[in-house]
Amino acid sequence: MASKTDPQPSTQTIDTTSDETSDKPTPIVDEPPEHRPQAPASIPRPTNGPWFNLEDSATRQWRRKISEMSTWIDLQTVIRENNTKTILREFISKFTGSLRDWYQAFREYRQLQLVRCSSVSQAMGILFREFLRDASQFYKQTRQEFFEMRCCSLDMRDIDFHYRRMSFRYHALGGINDESLRQVYLNSLPIKLQGEHQRTIELSNRTLRDITLGEIHMFTLISLDKLCAMKRVFTKMIKEGIKYDKKCKLPDSYHLKCKSTDHCNCRPYRRSRRQPKKEMVFPSKKNK
Repeated sequence: MASKTDPQPSTQTIDTTSDETSDKPTPIVDEPPEHRPQAPASIPRPTNGPWFNLEDSATRQWRRKISEMSTWIDLQTVIRENNTKTILREFISKFTGSLRDWYQAFREYRQLQLVRCSSVSQAMGILFREFLRDASQFYKQTRQEFFEMRCCSLDMRDIDFHYRRMSFRYHALGGINDESLRQVYLNSLPIKLQGEHQRTIELSNRTLRDITLGEIHMFTLISLDKLCAMKRVFTKMIKEGIKYDKKCKLPDSYHLKCKSTDHCNCRPYRRSRRQPKKEMVFPSKKNK
């Protein structure tokens, strides 16, 4: 019987130690679920900015805000030379407002899918599609607007405004590698400038293949200055011509054509064959 009762205390001691050890790690296991709704454990919350949100700007400016976010990621990639995934984790940790609510509403699988994007453009595409629209639709609309824009004014301010609004769409369409988009911009300018513009480009020994949109705008301003200078010269000639019209008249003997035929000295002399009419005299009543 002693052999049966001896192992009982040993089993009790093992159970007590297991209870003691099980009591200690329980708080450590329960802590992560409390913090998961606020921030994933793999992405710690930073202590300094910049912070990214969309509430501080109008809806029409959200595309510019997302573009600024993409620029920040590209800058961090160049400066720090870190992995893209590491920078995306830091970028997501700086979300505030609706951006943070949007990310936290994802399940863990979708959160990891966003963090592990192979490129920055892919991650920005997800953000762009969620808050704006599909990037392909935006590309089609931007291209259509670029081809339909026209400028019919020769005012310097109108030409600058036309260049500014087409420049945004030109770079959004990747026009730096597309020669046809530069030709479209040339065709959108006033017709009076296109001929002079083409001559200016030819004099510079350049072609549309190796010319930039900014240089095209510079040539446009040069062509406009030439047209304005020609207009000033002709206007001055017309004004001065009116002053010297009377002073520059030739003598009558040098005139080839006369305004008045009554006092013209260059008419050929012709002998008149008509006889002068006789005056008719009628007697008055008094003589009777």
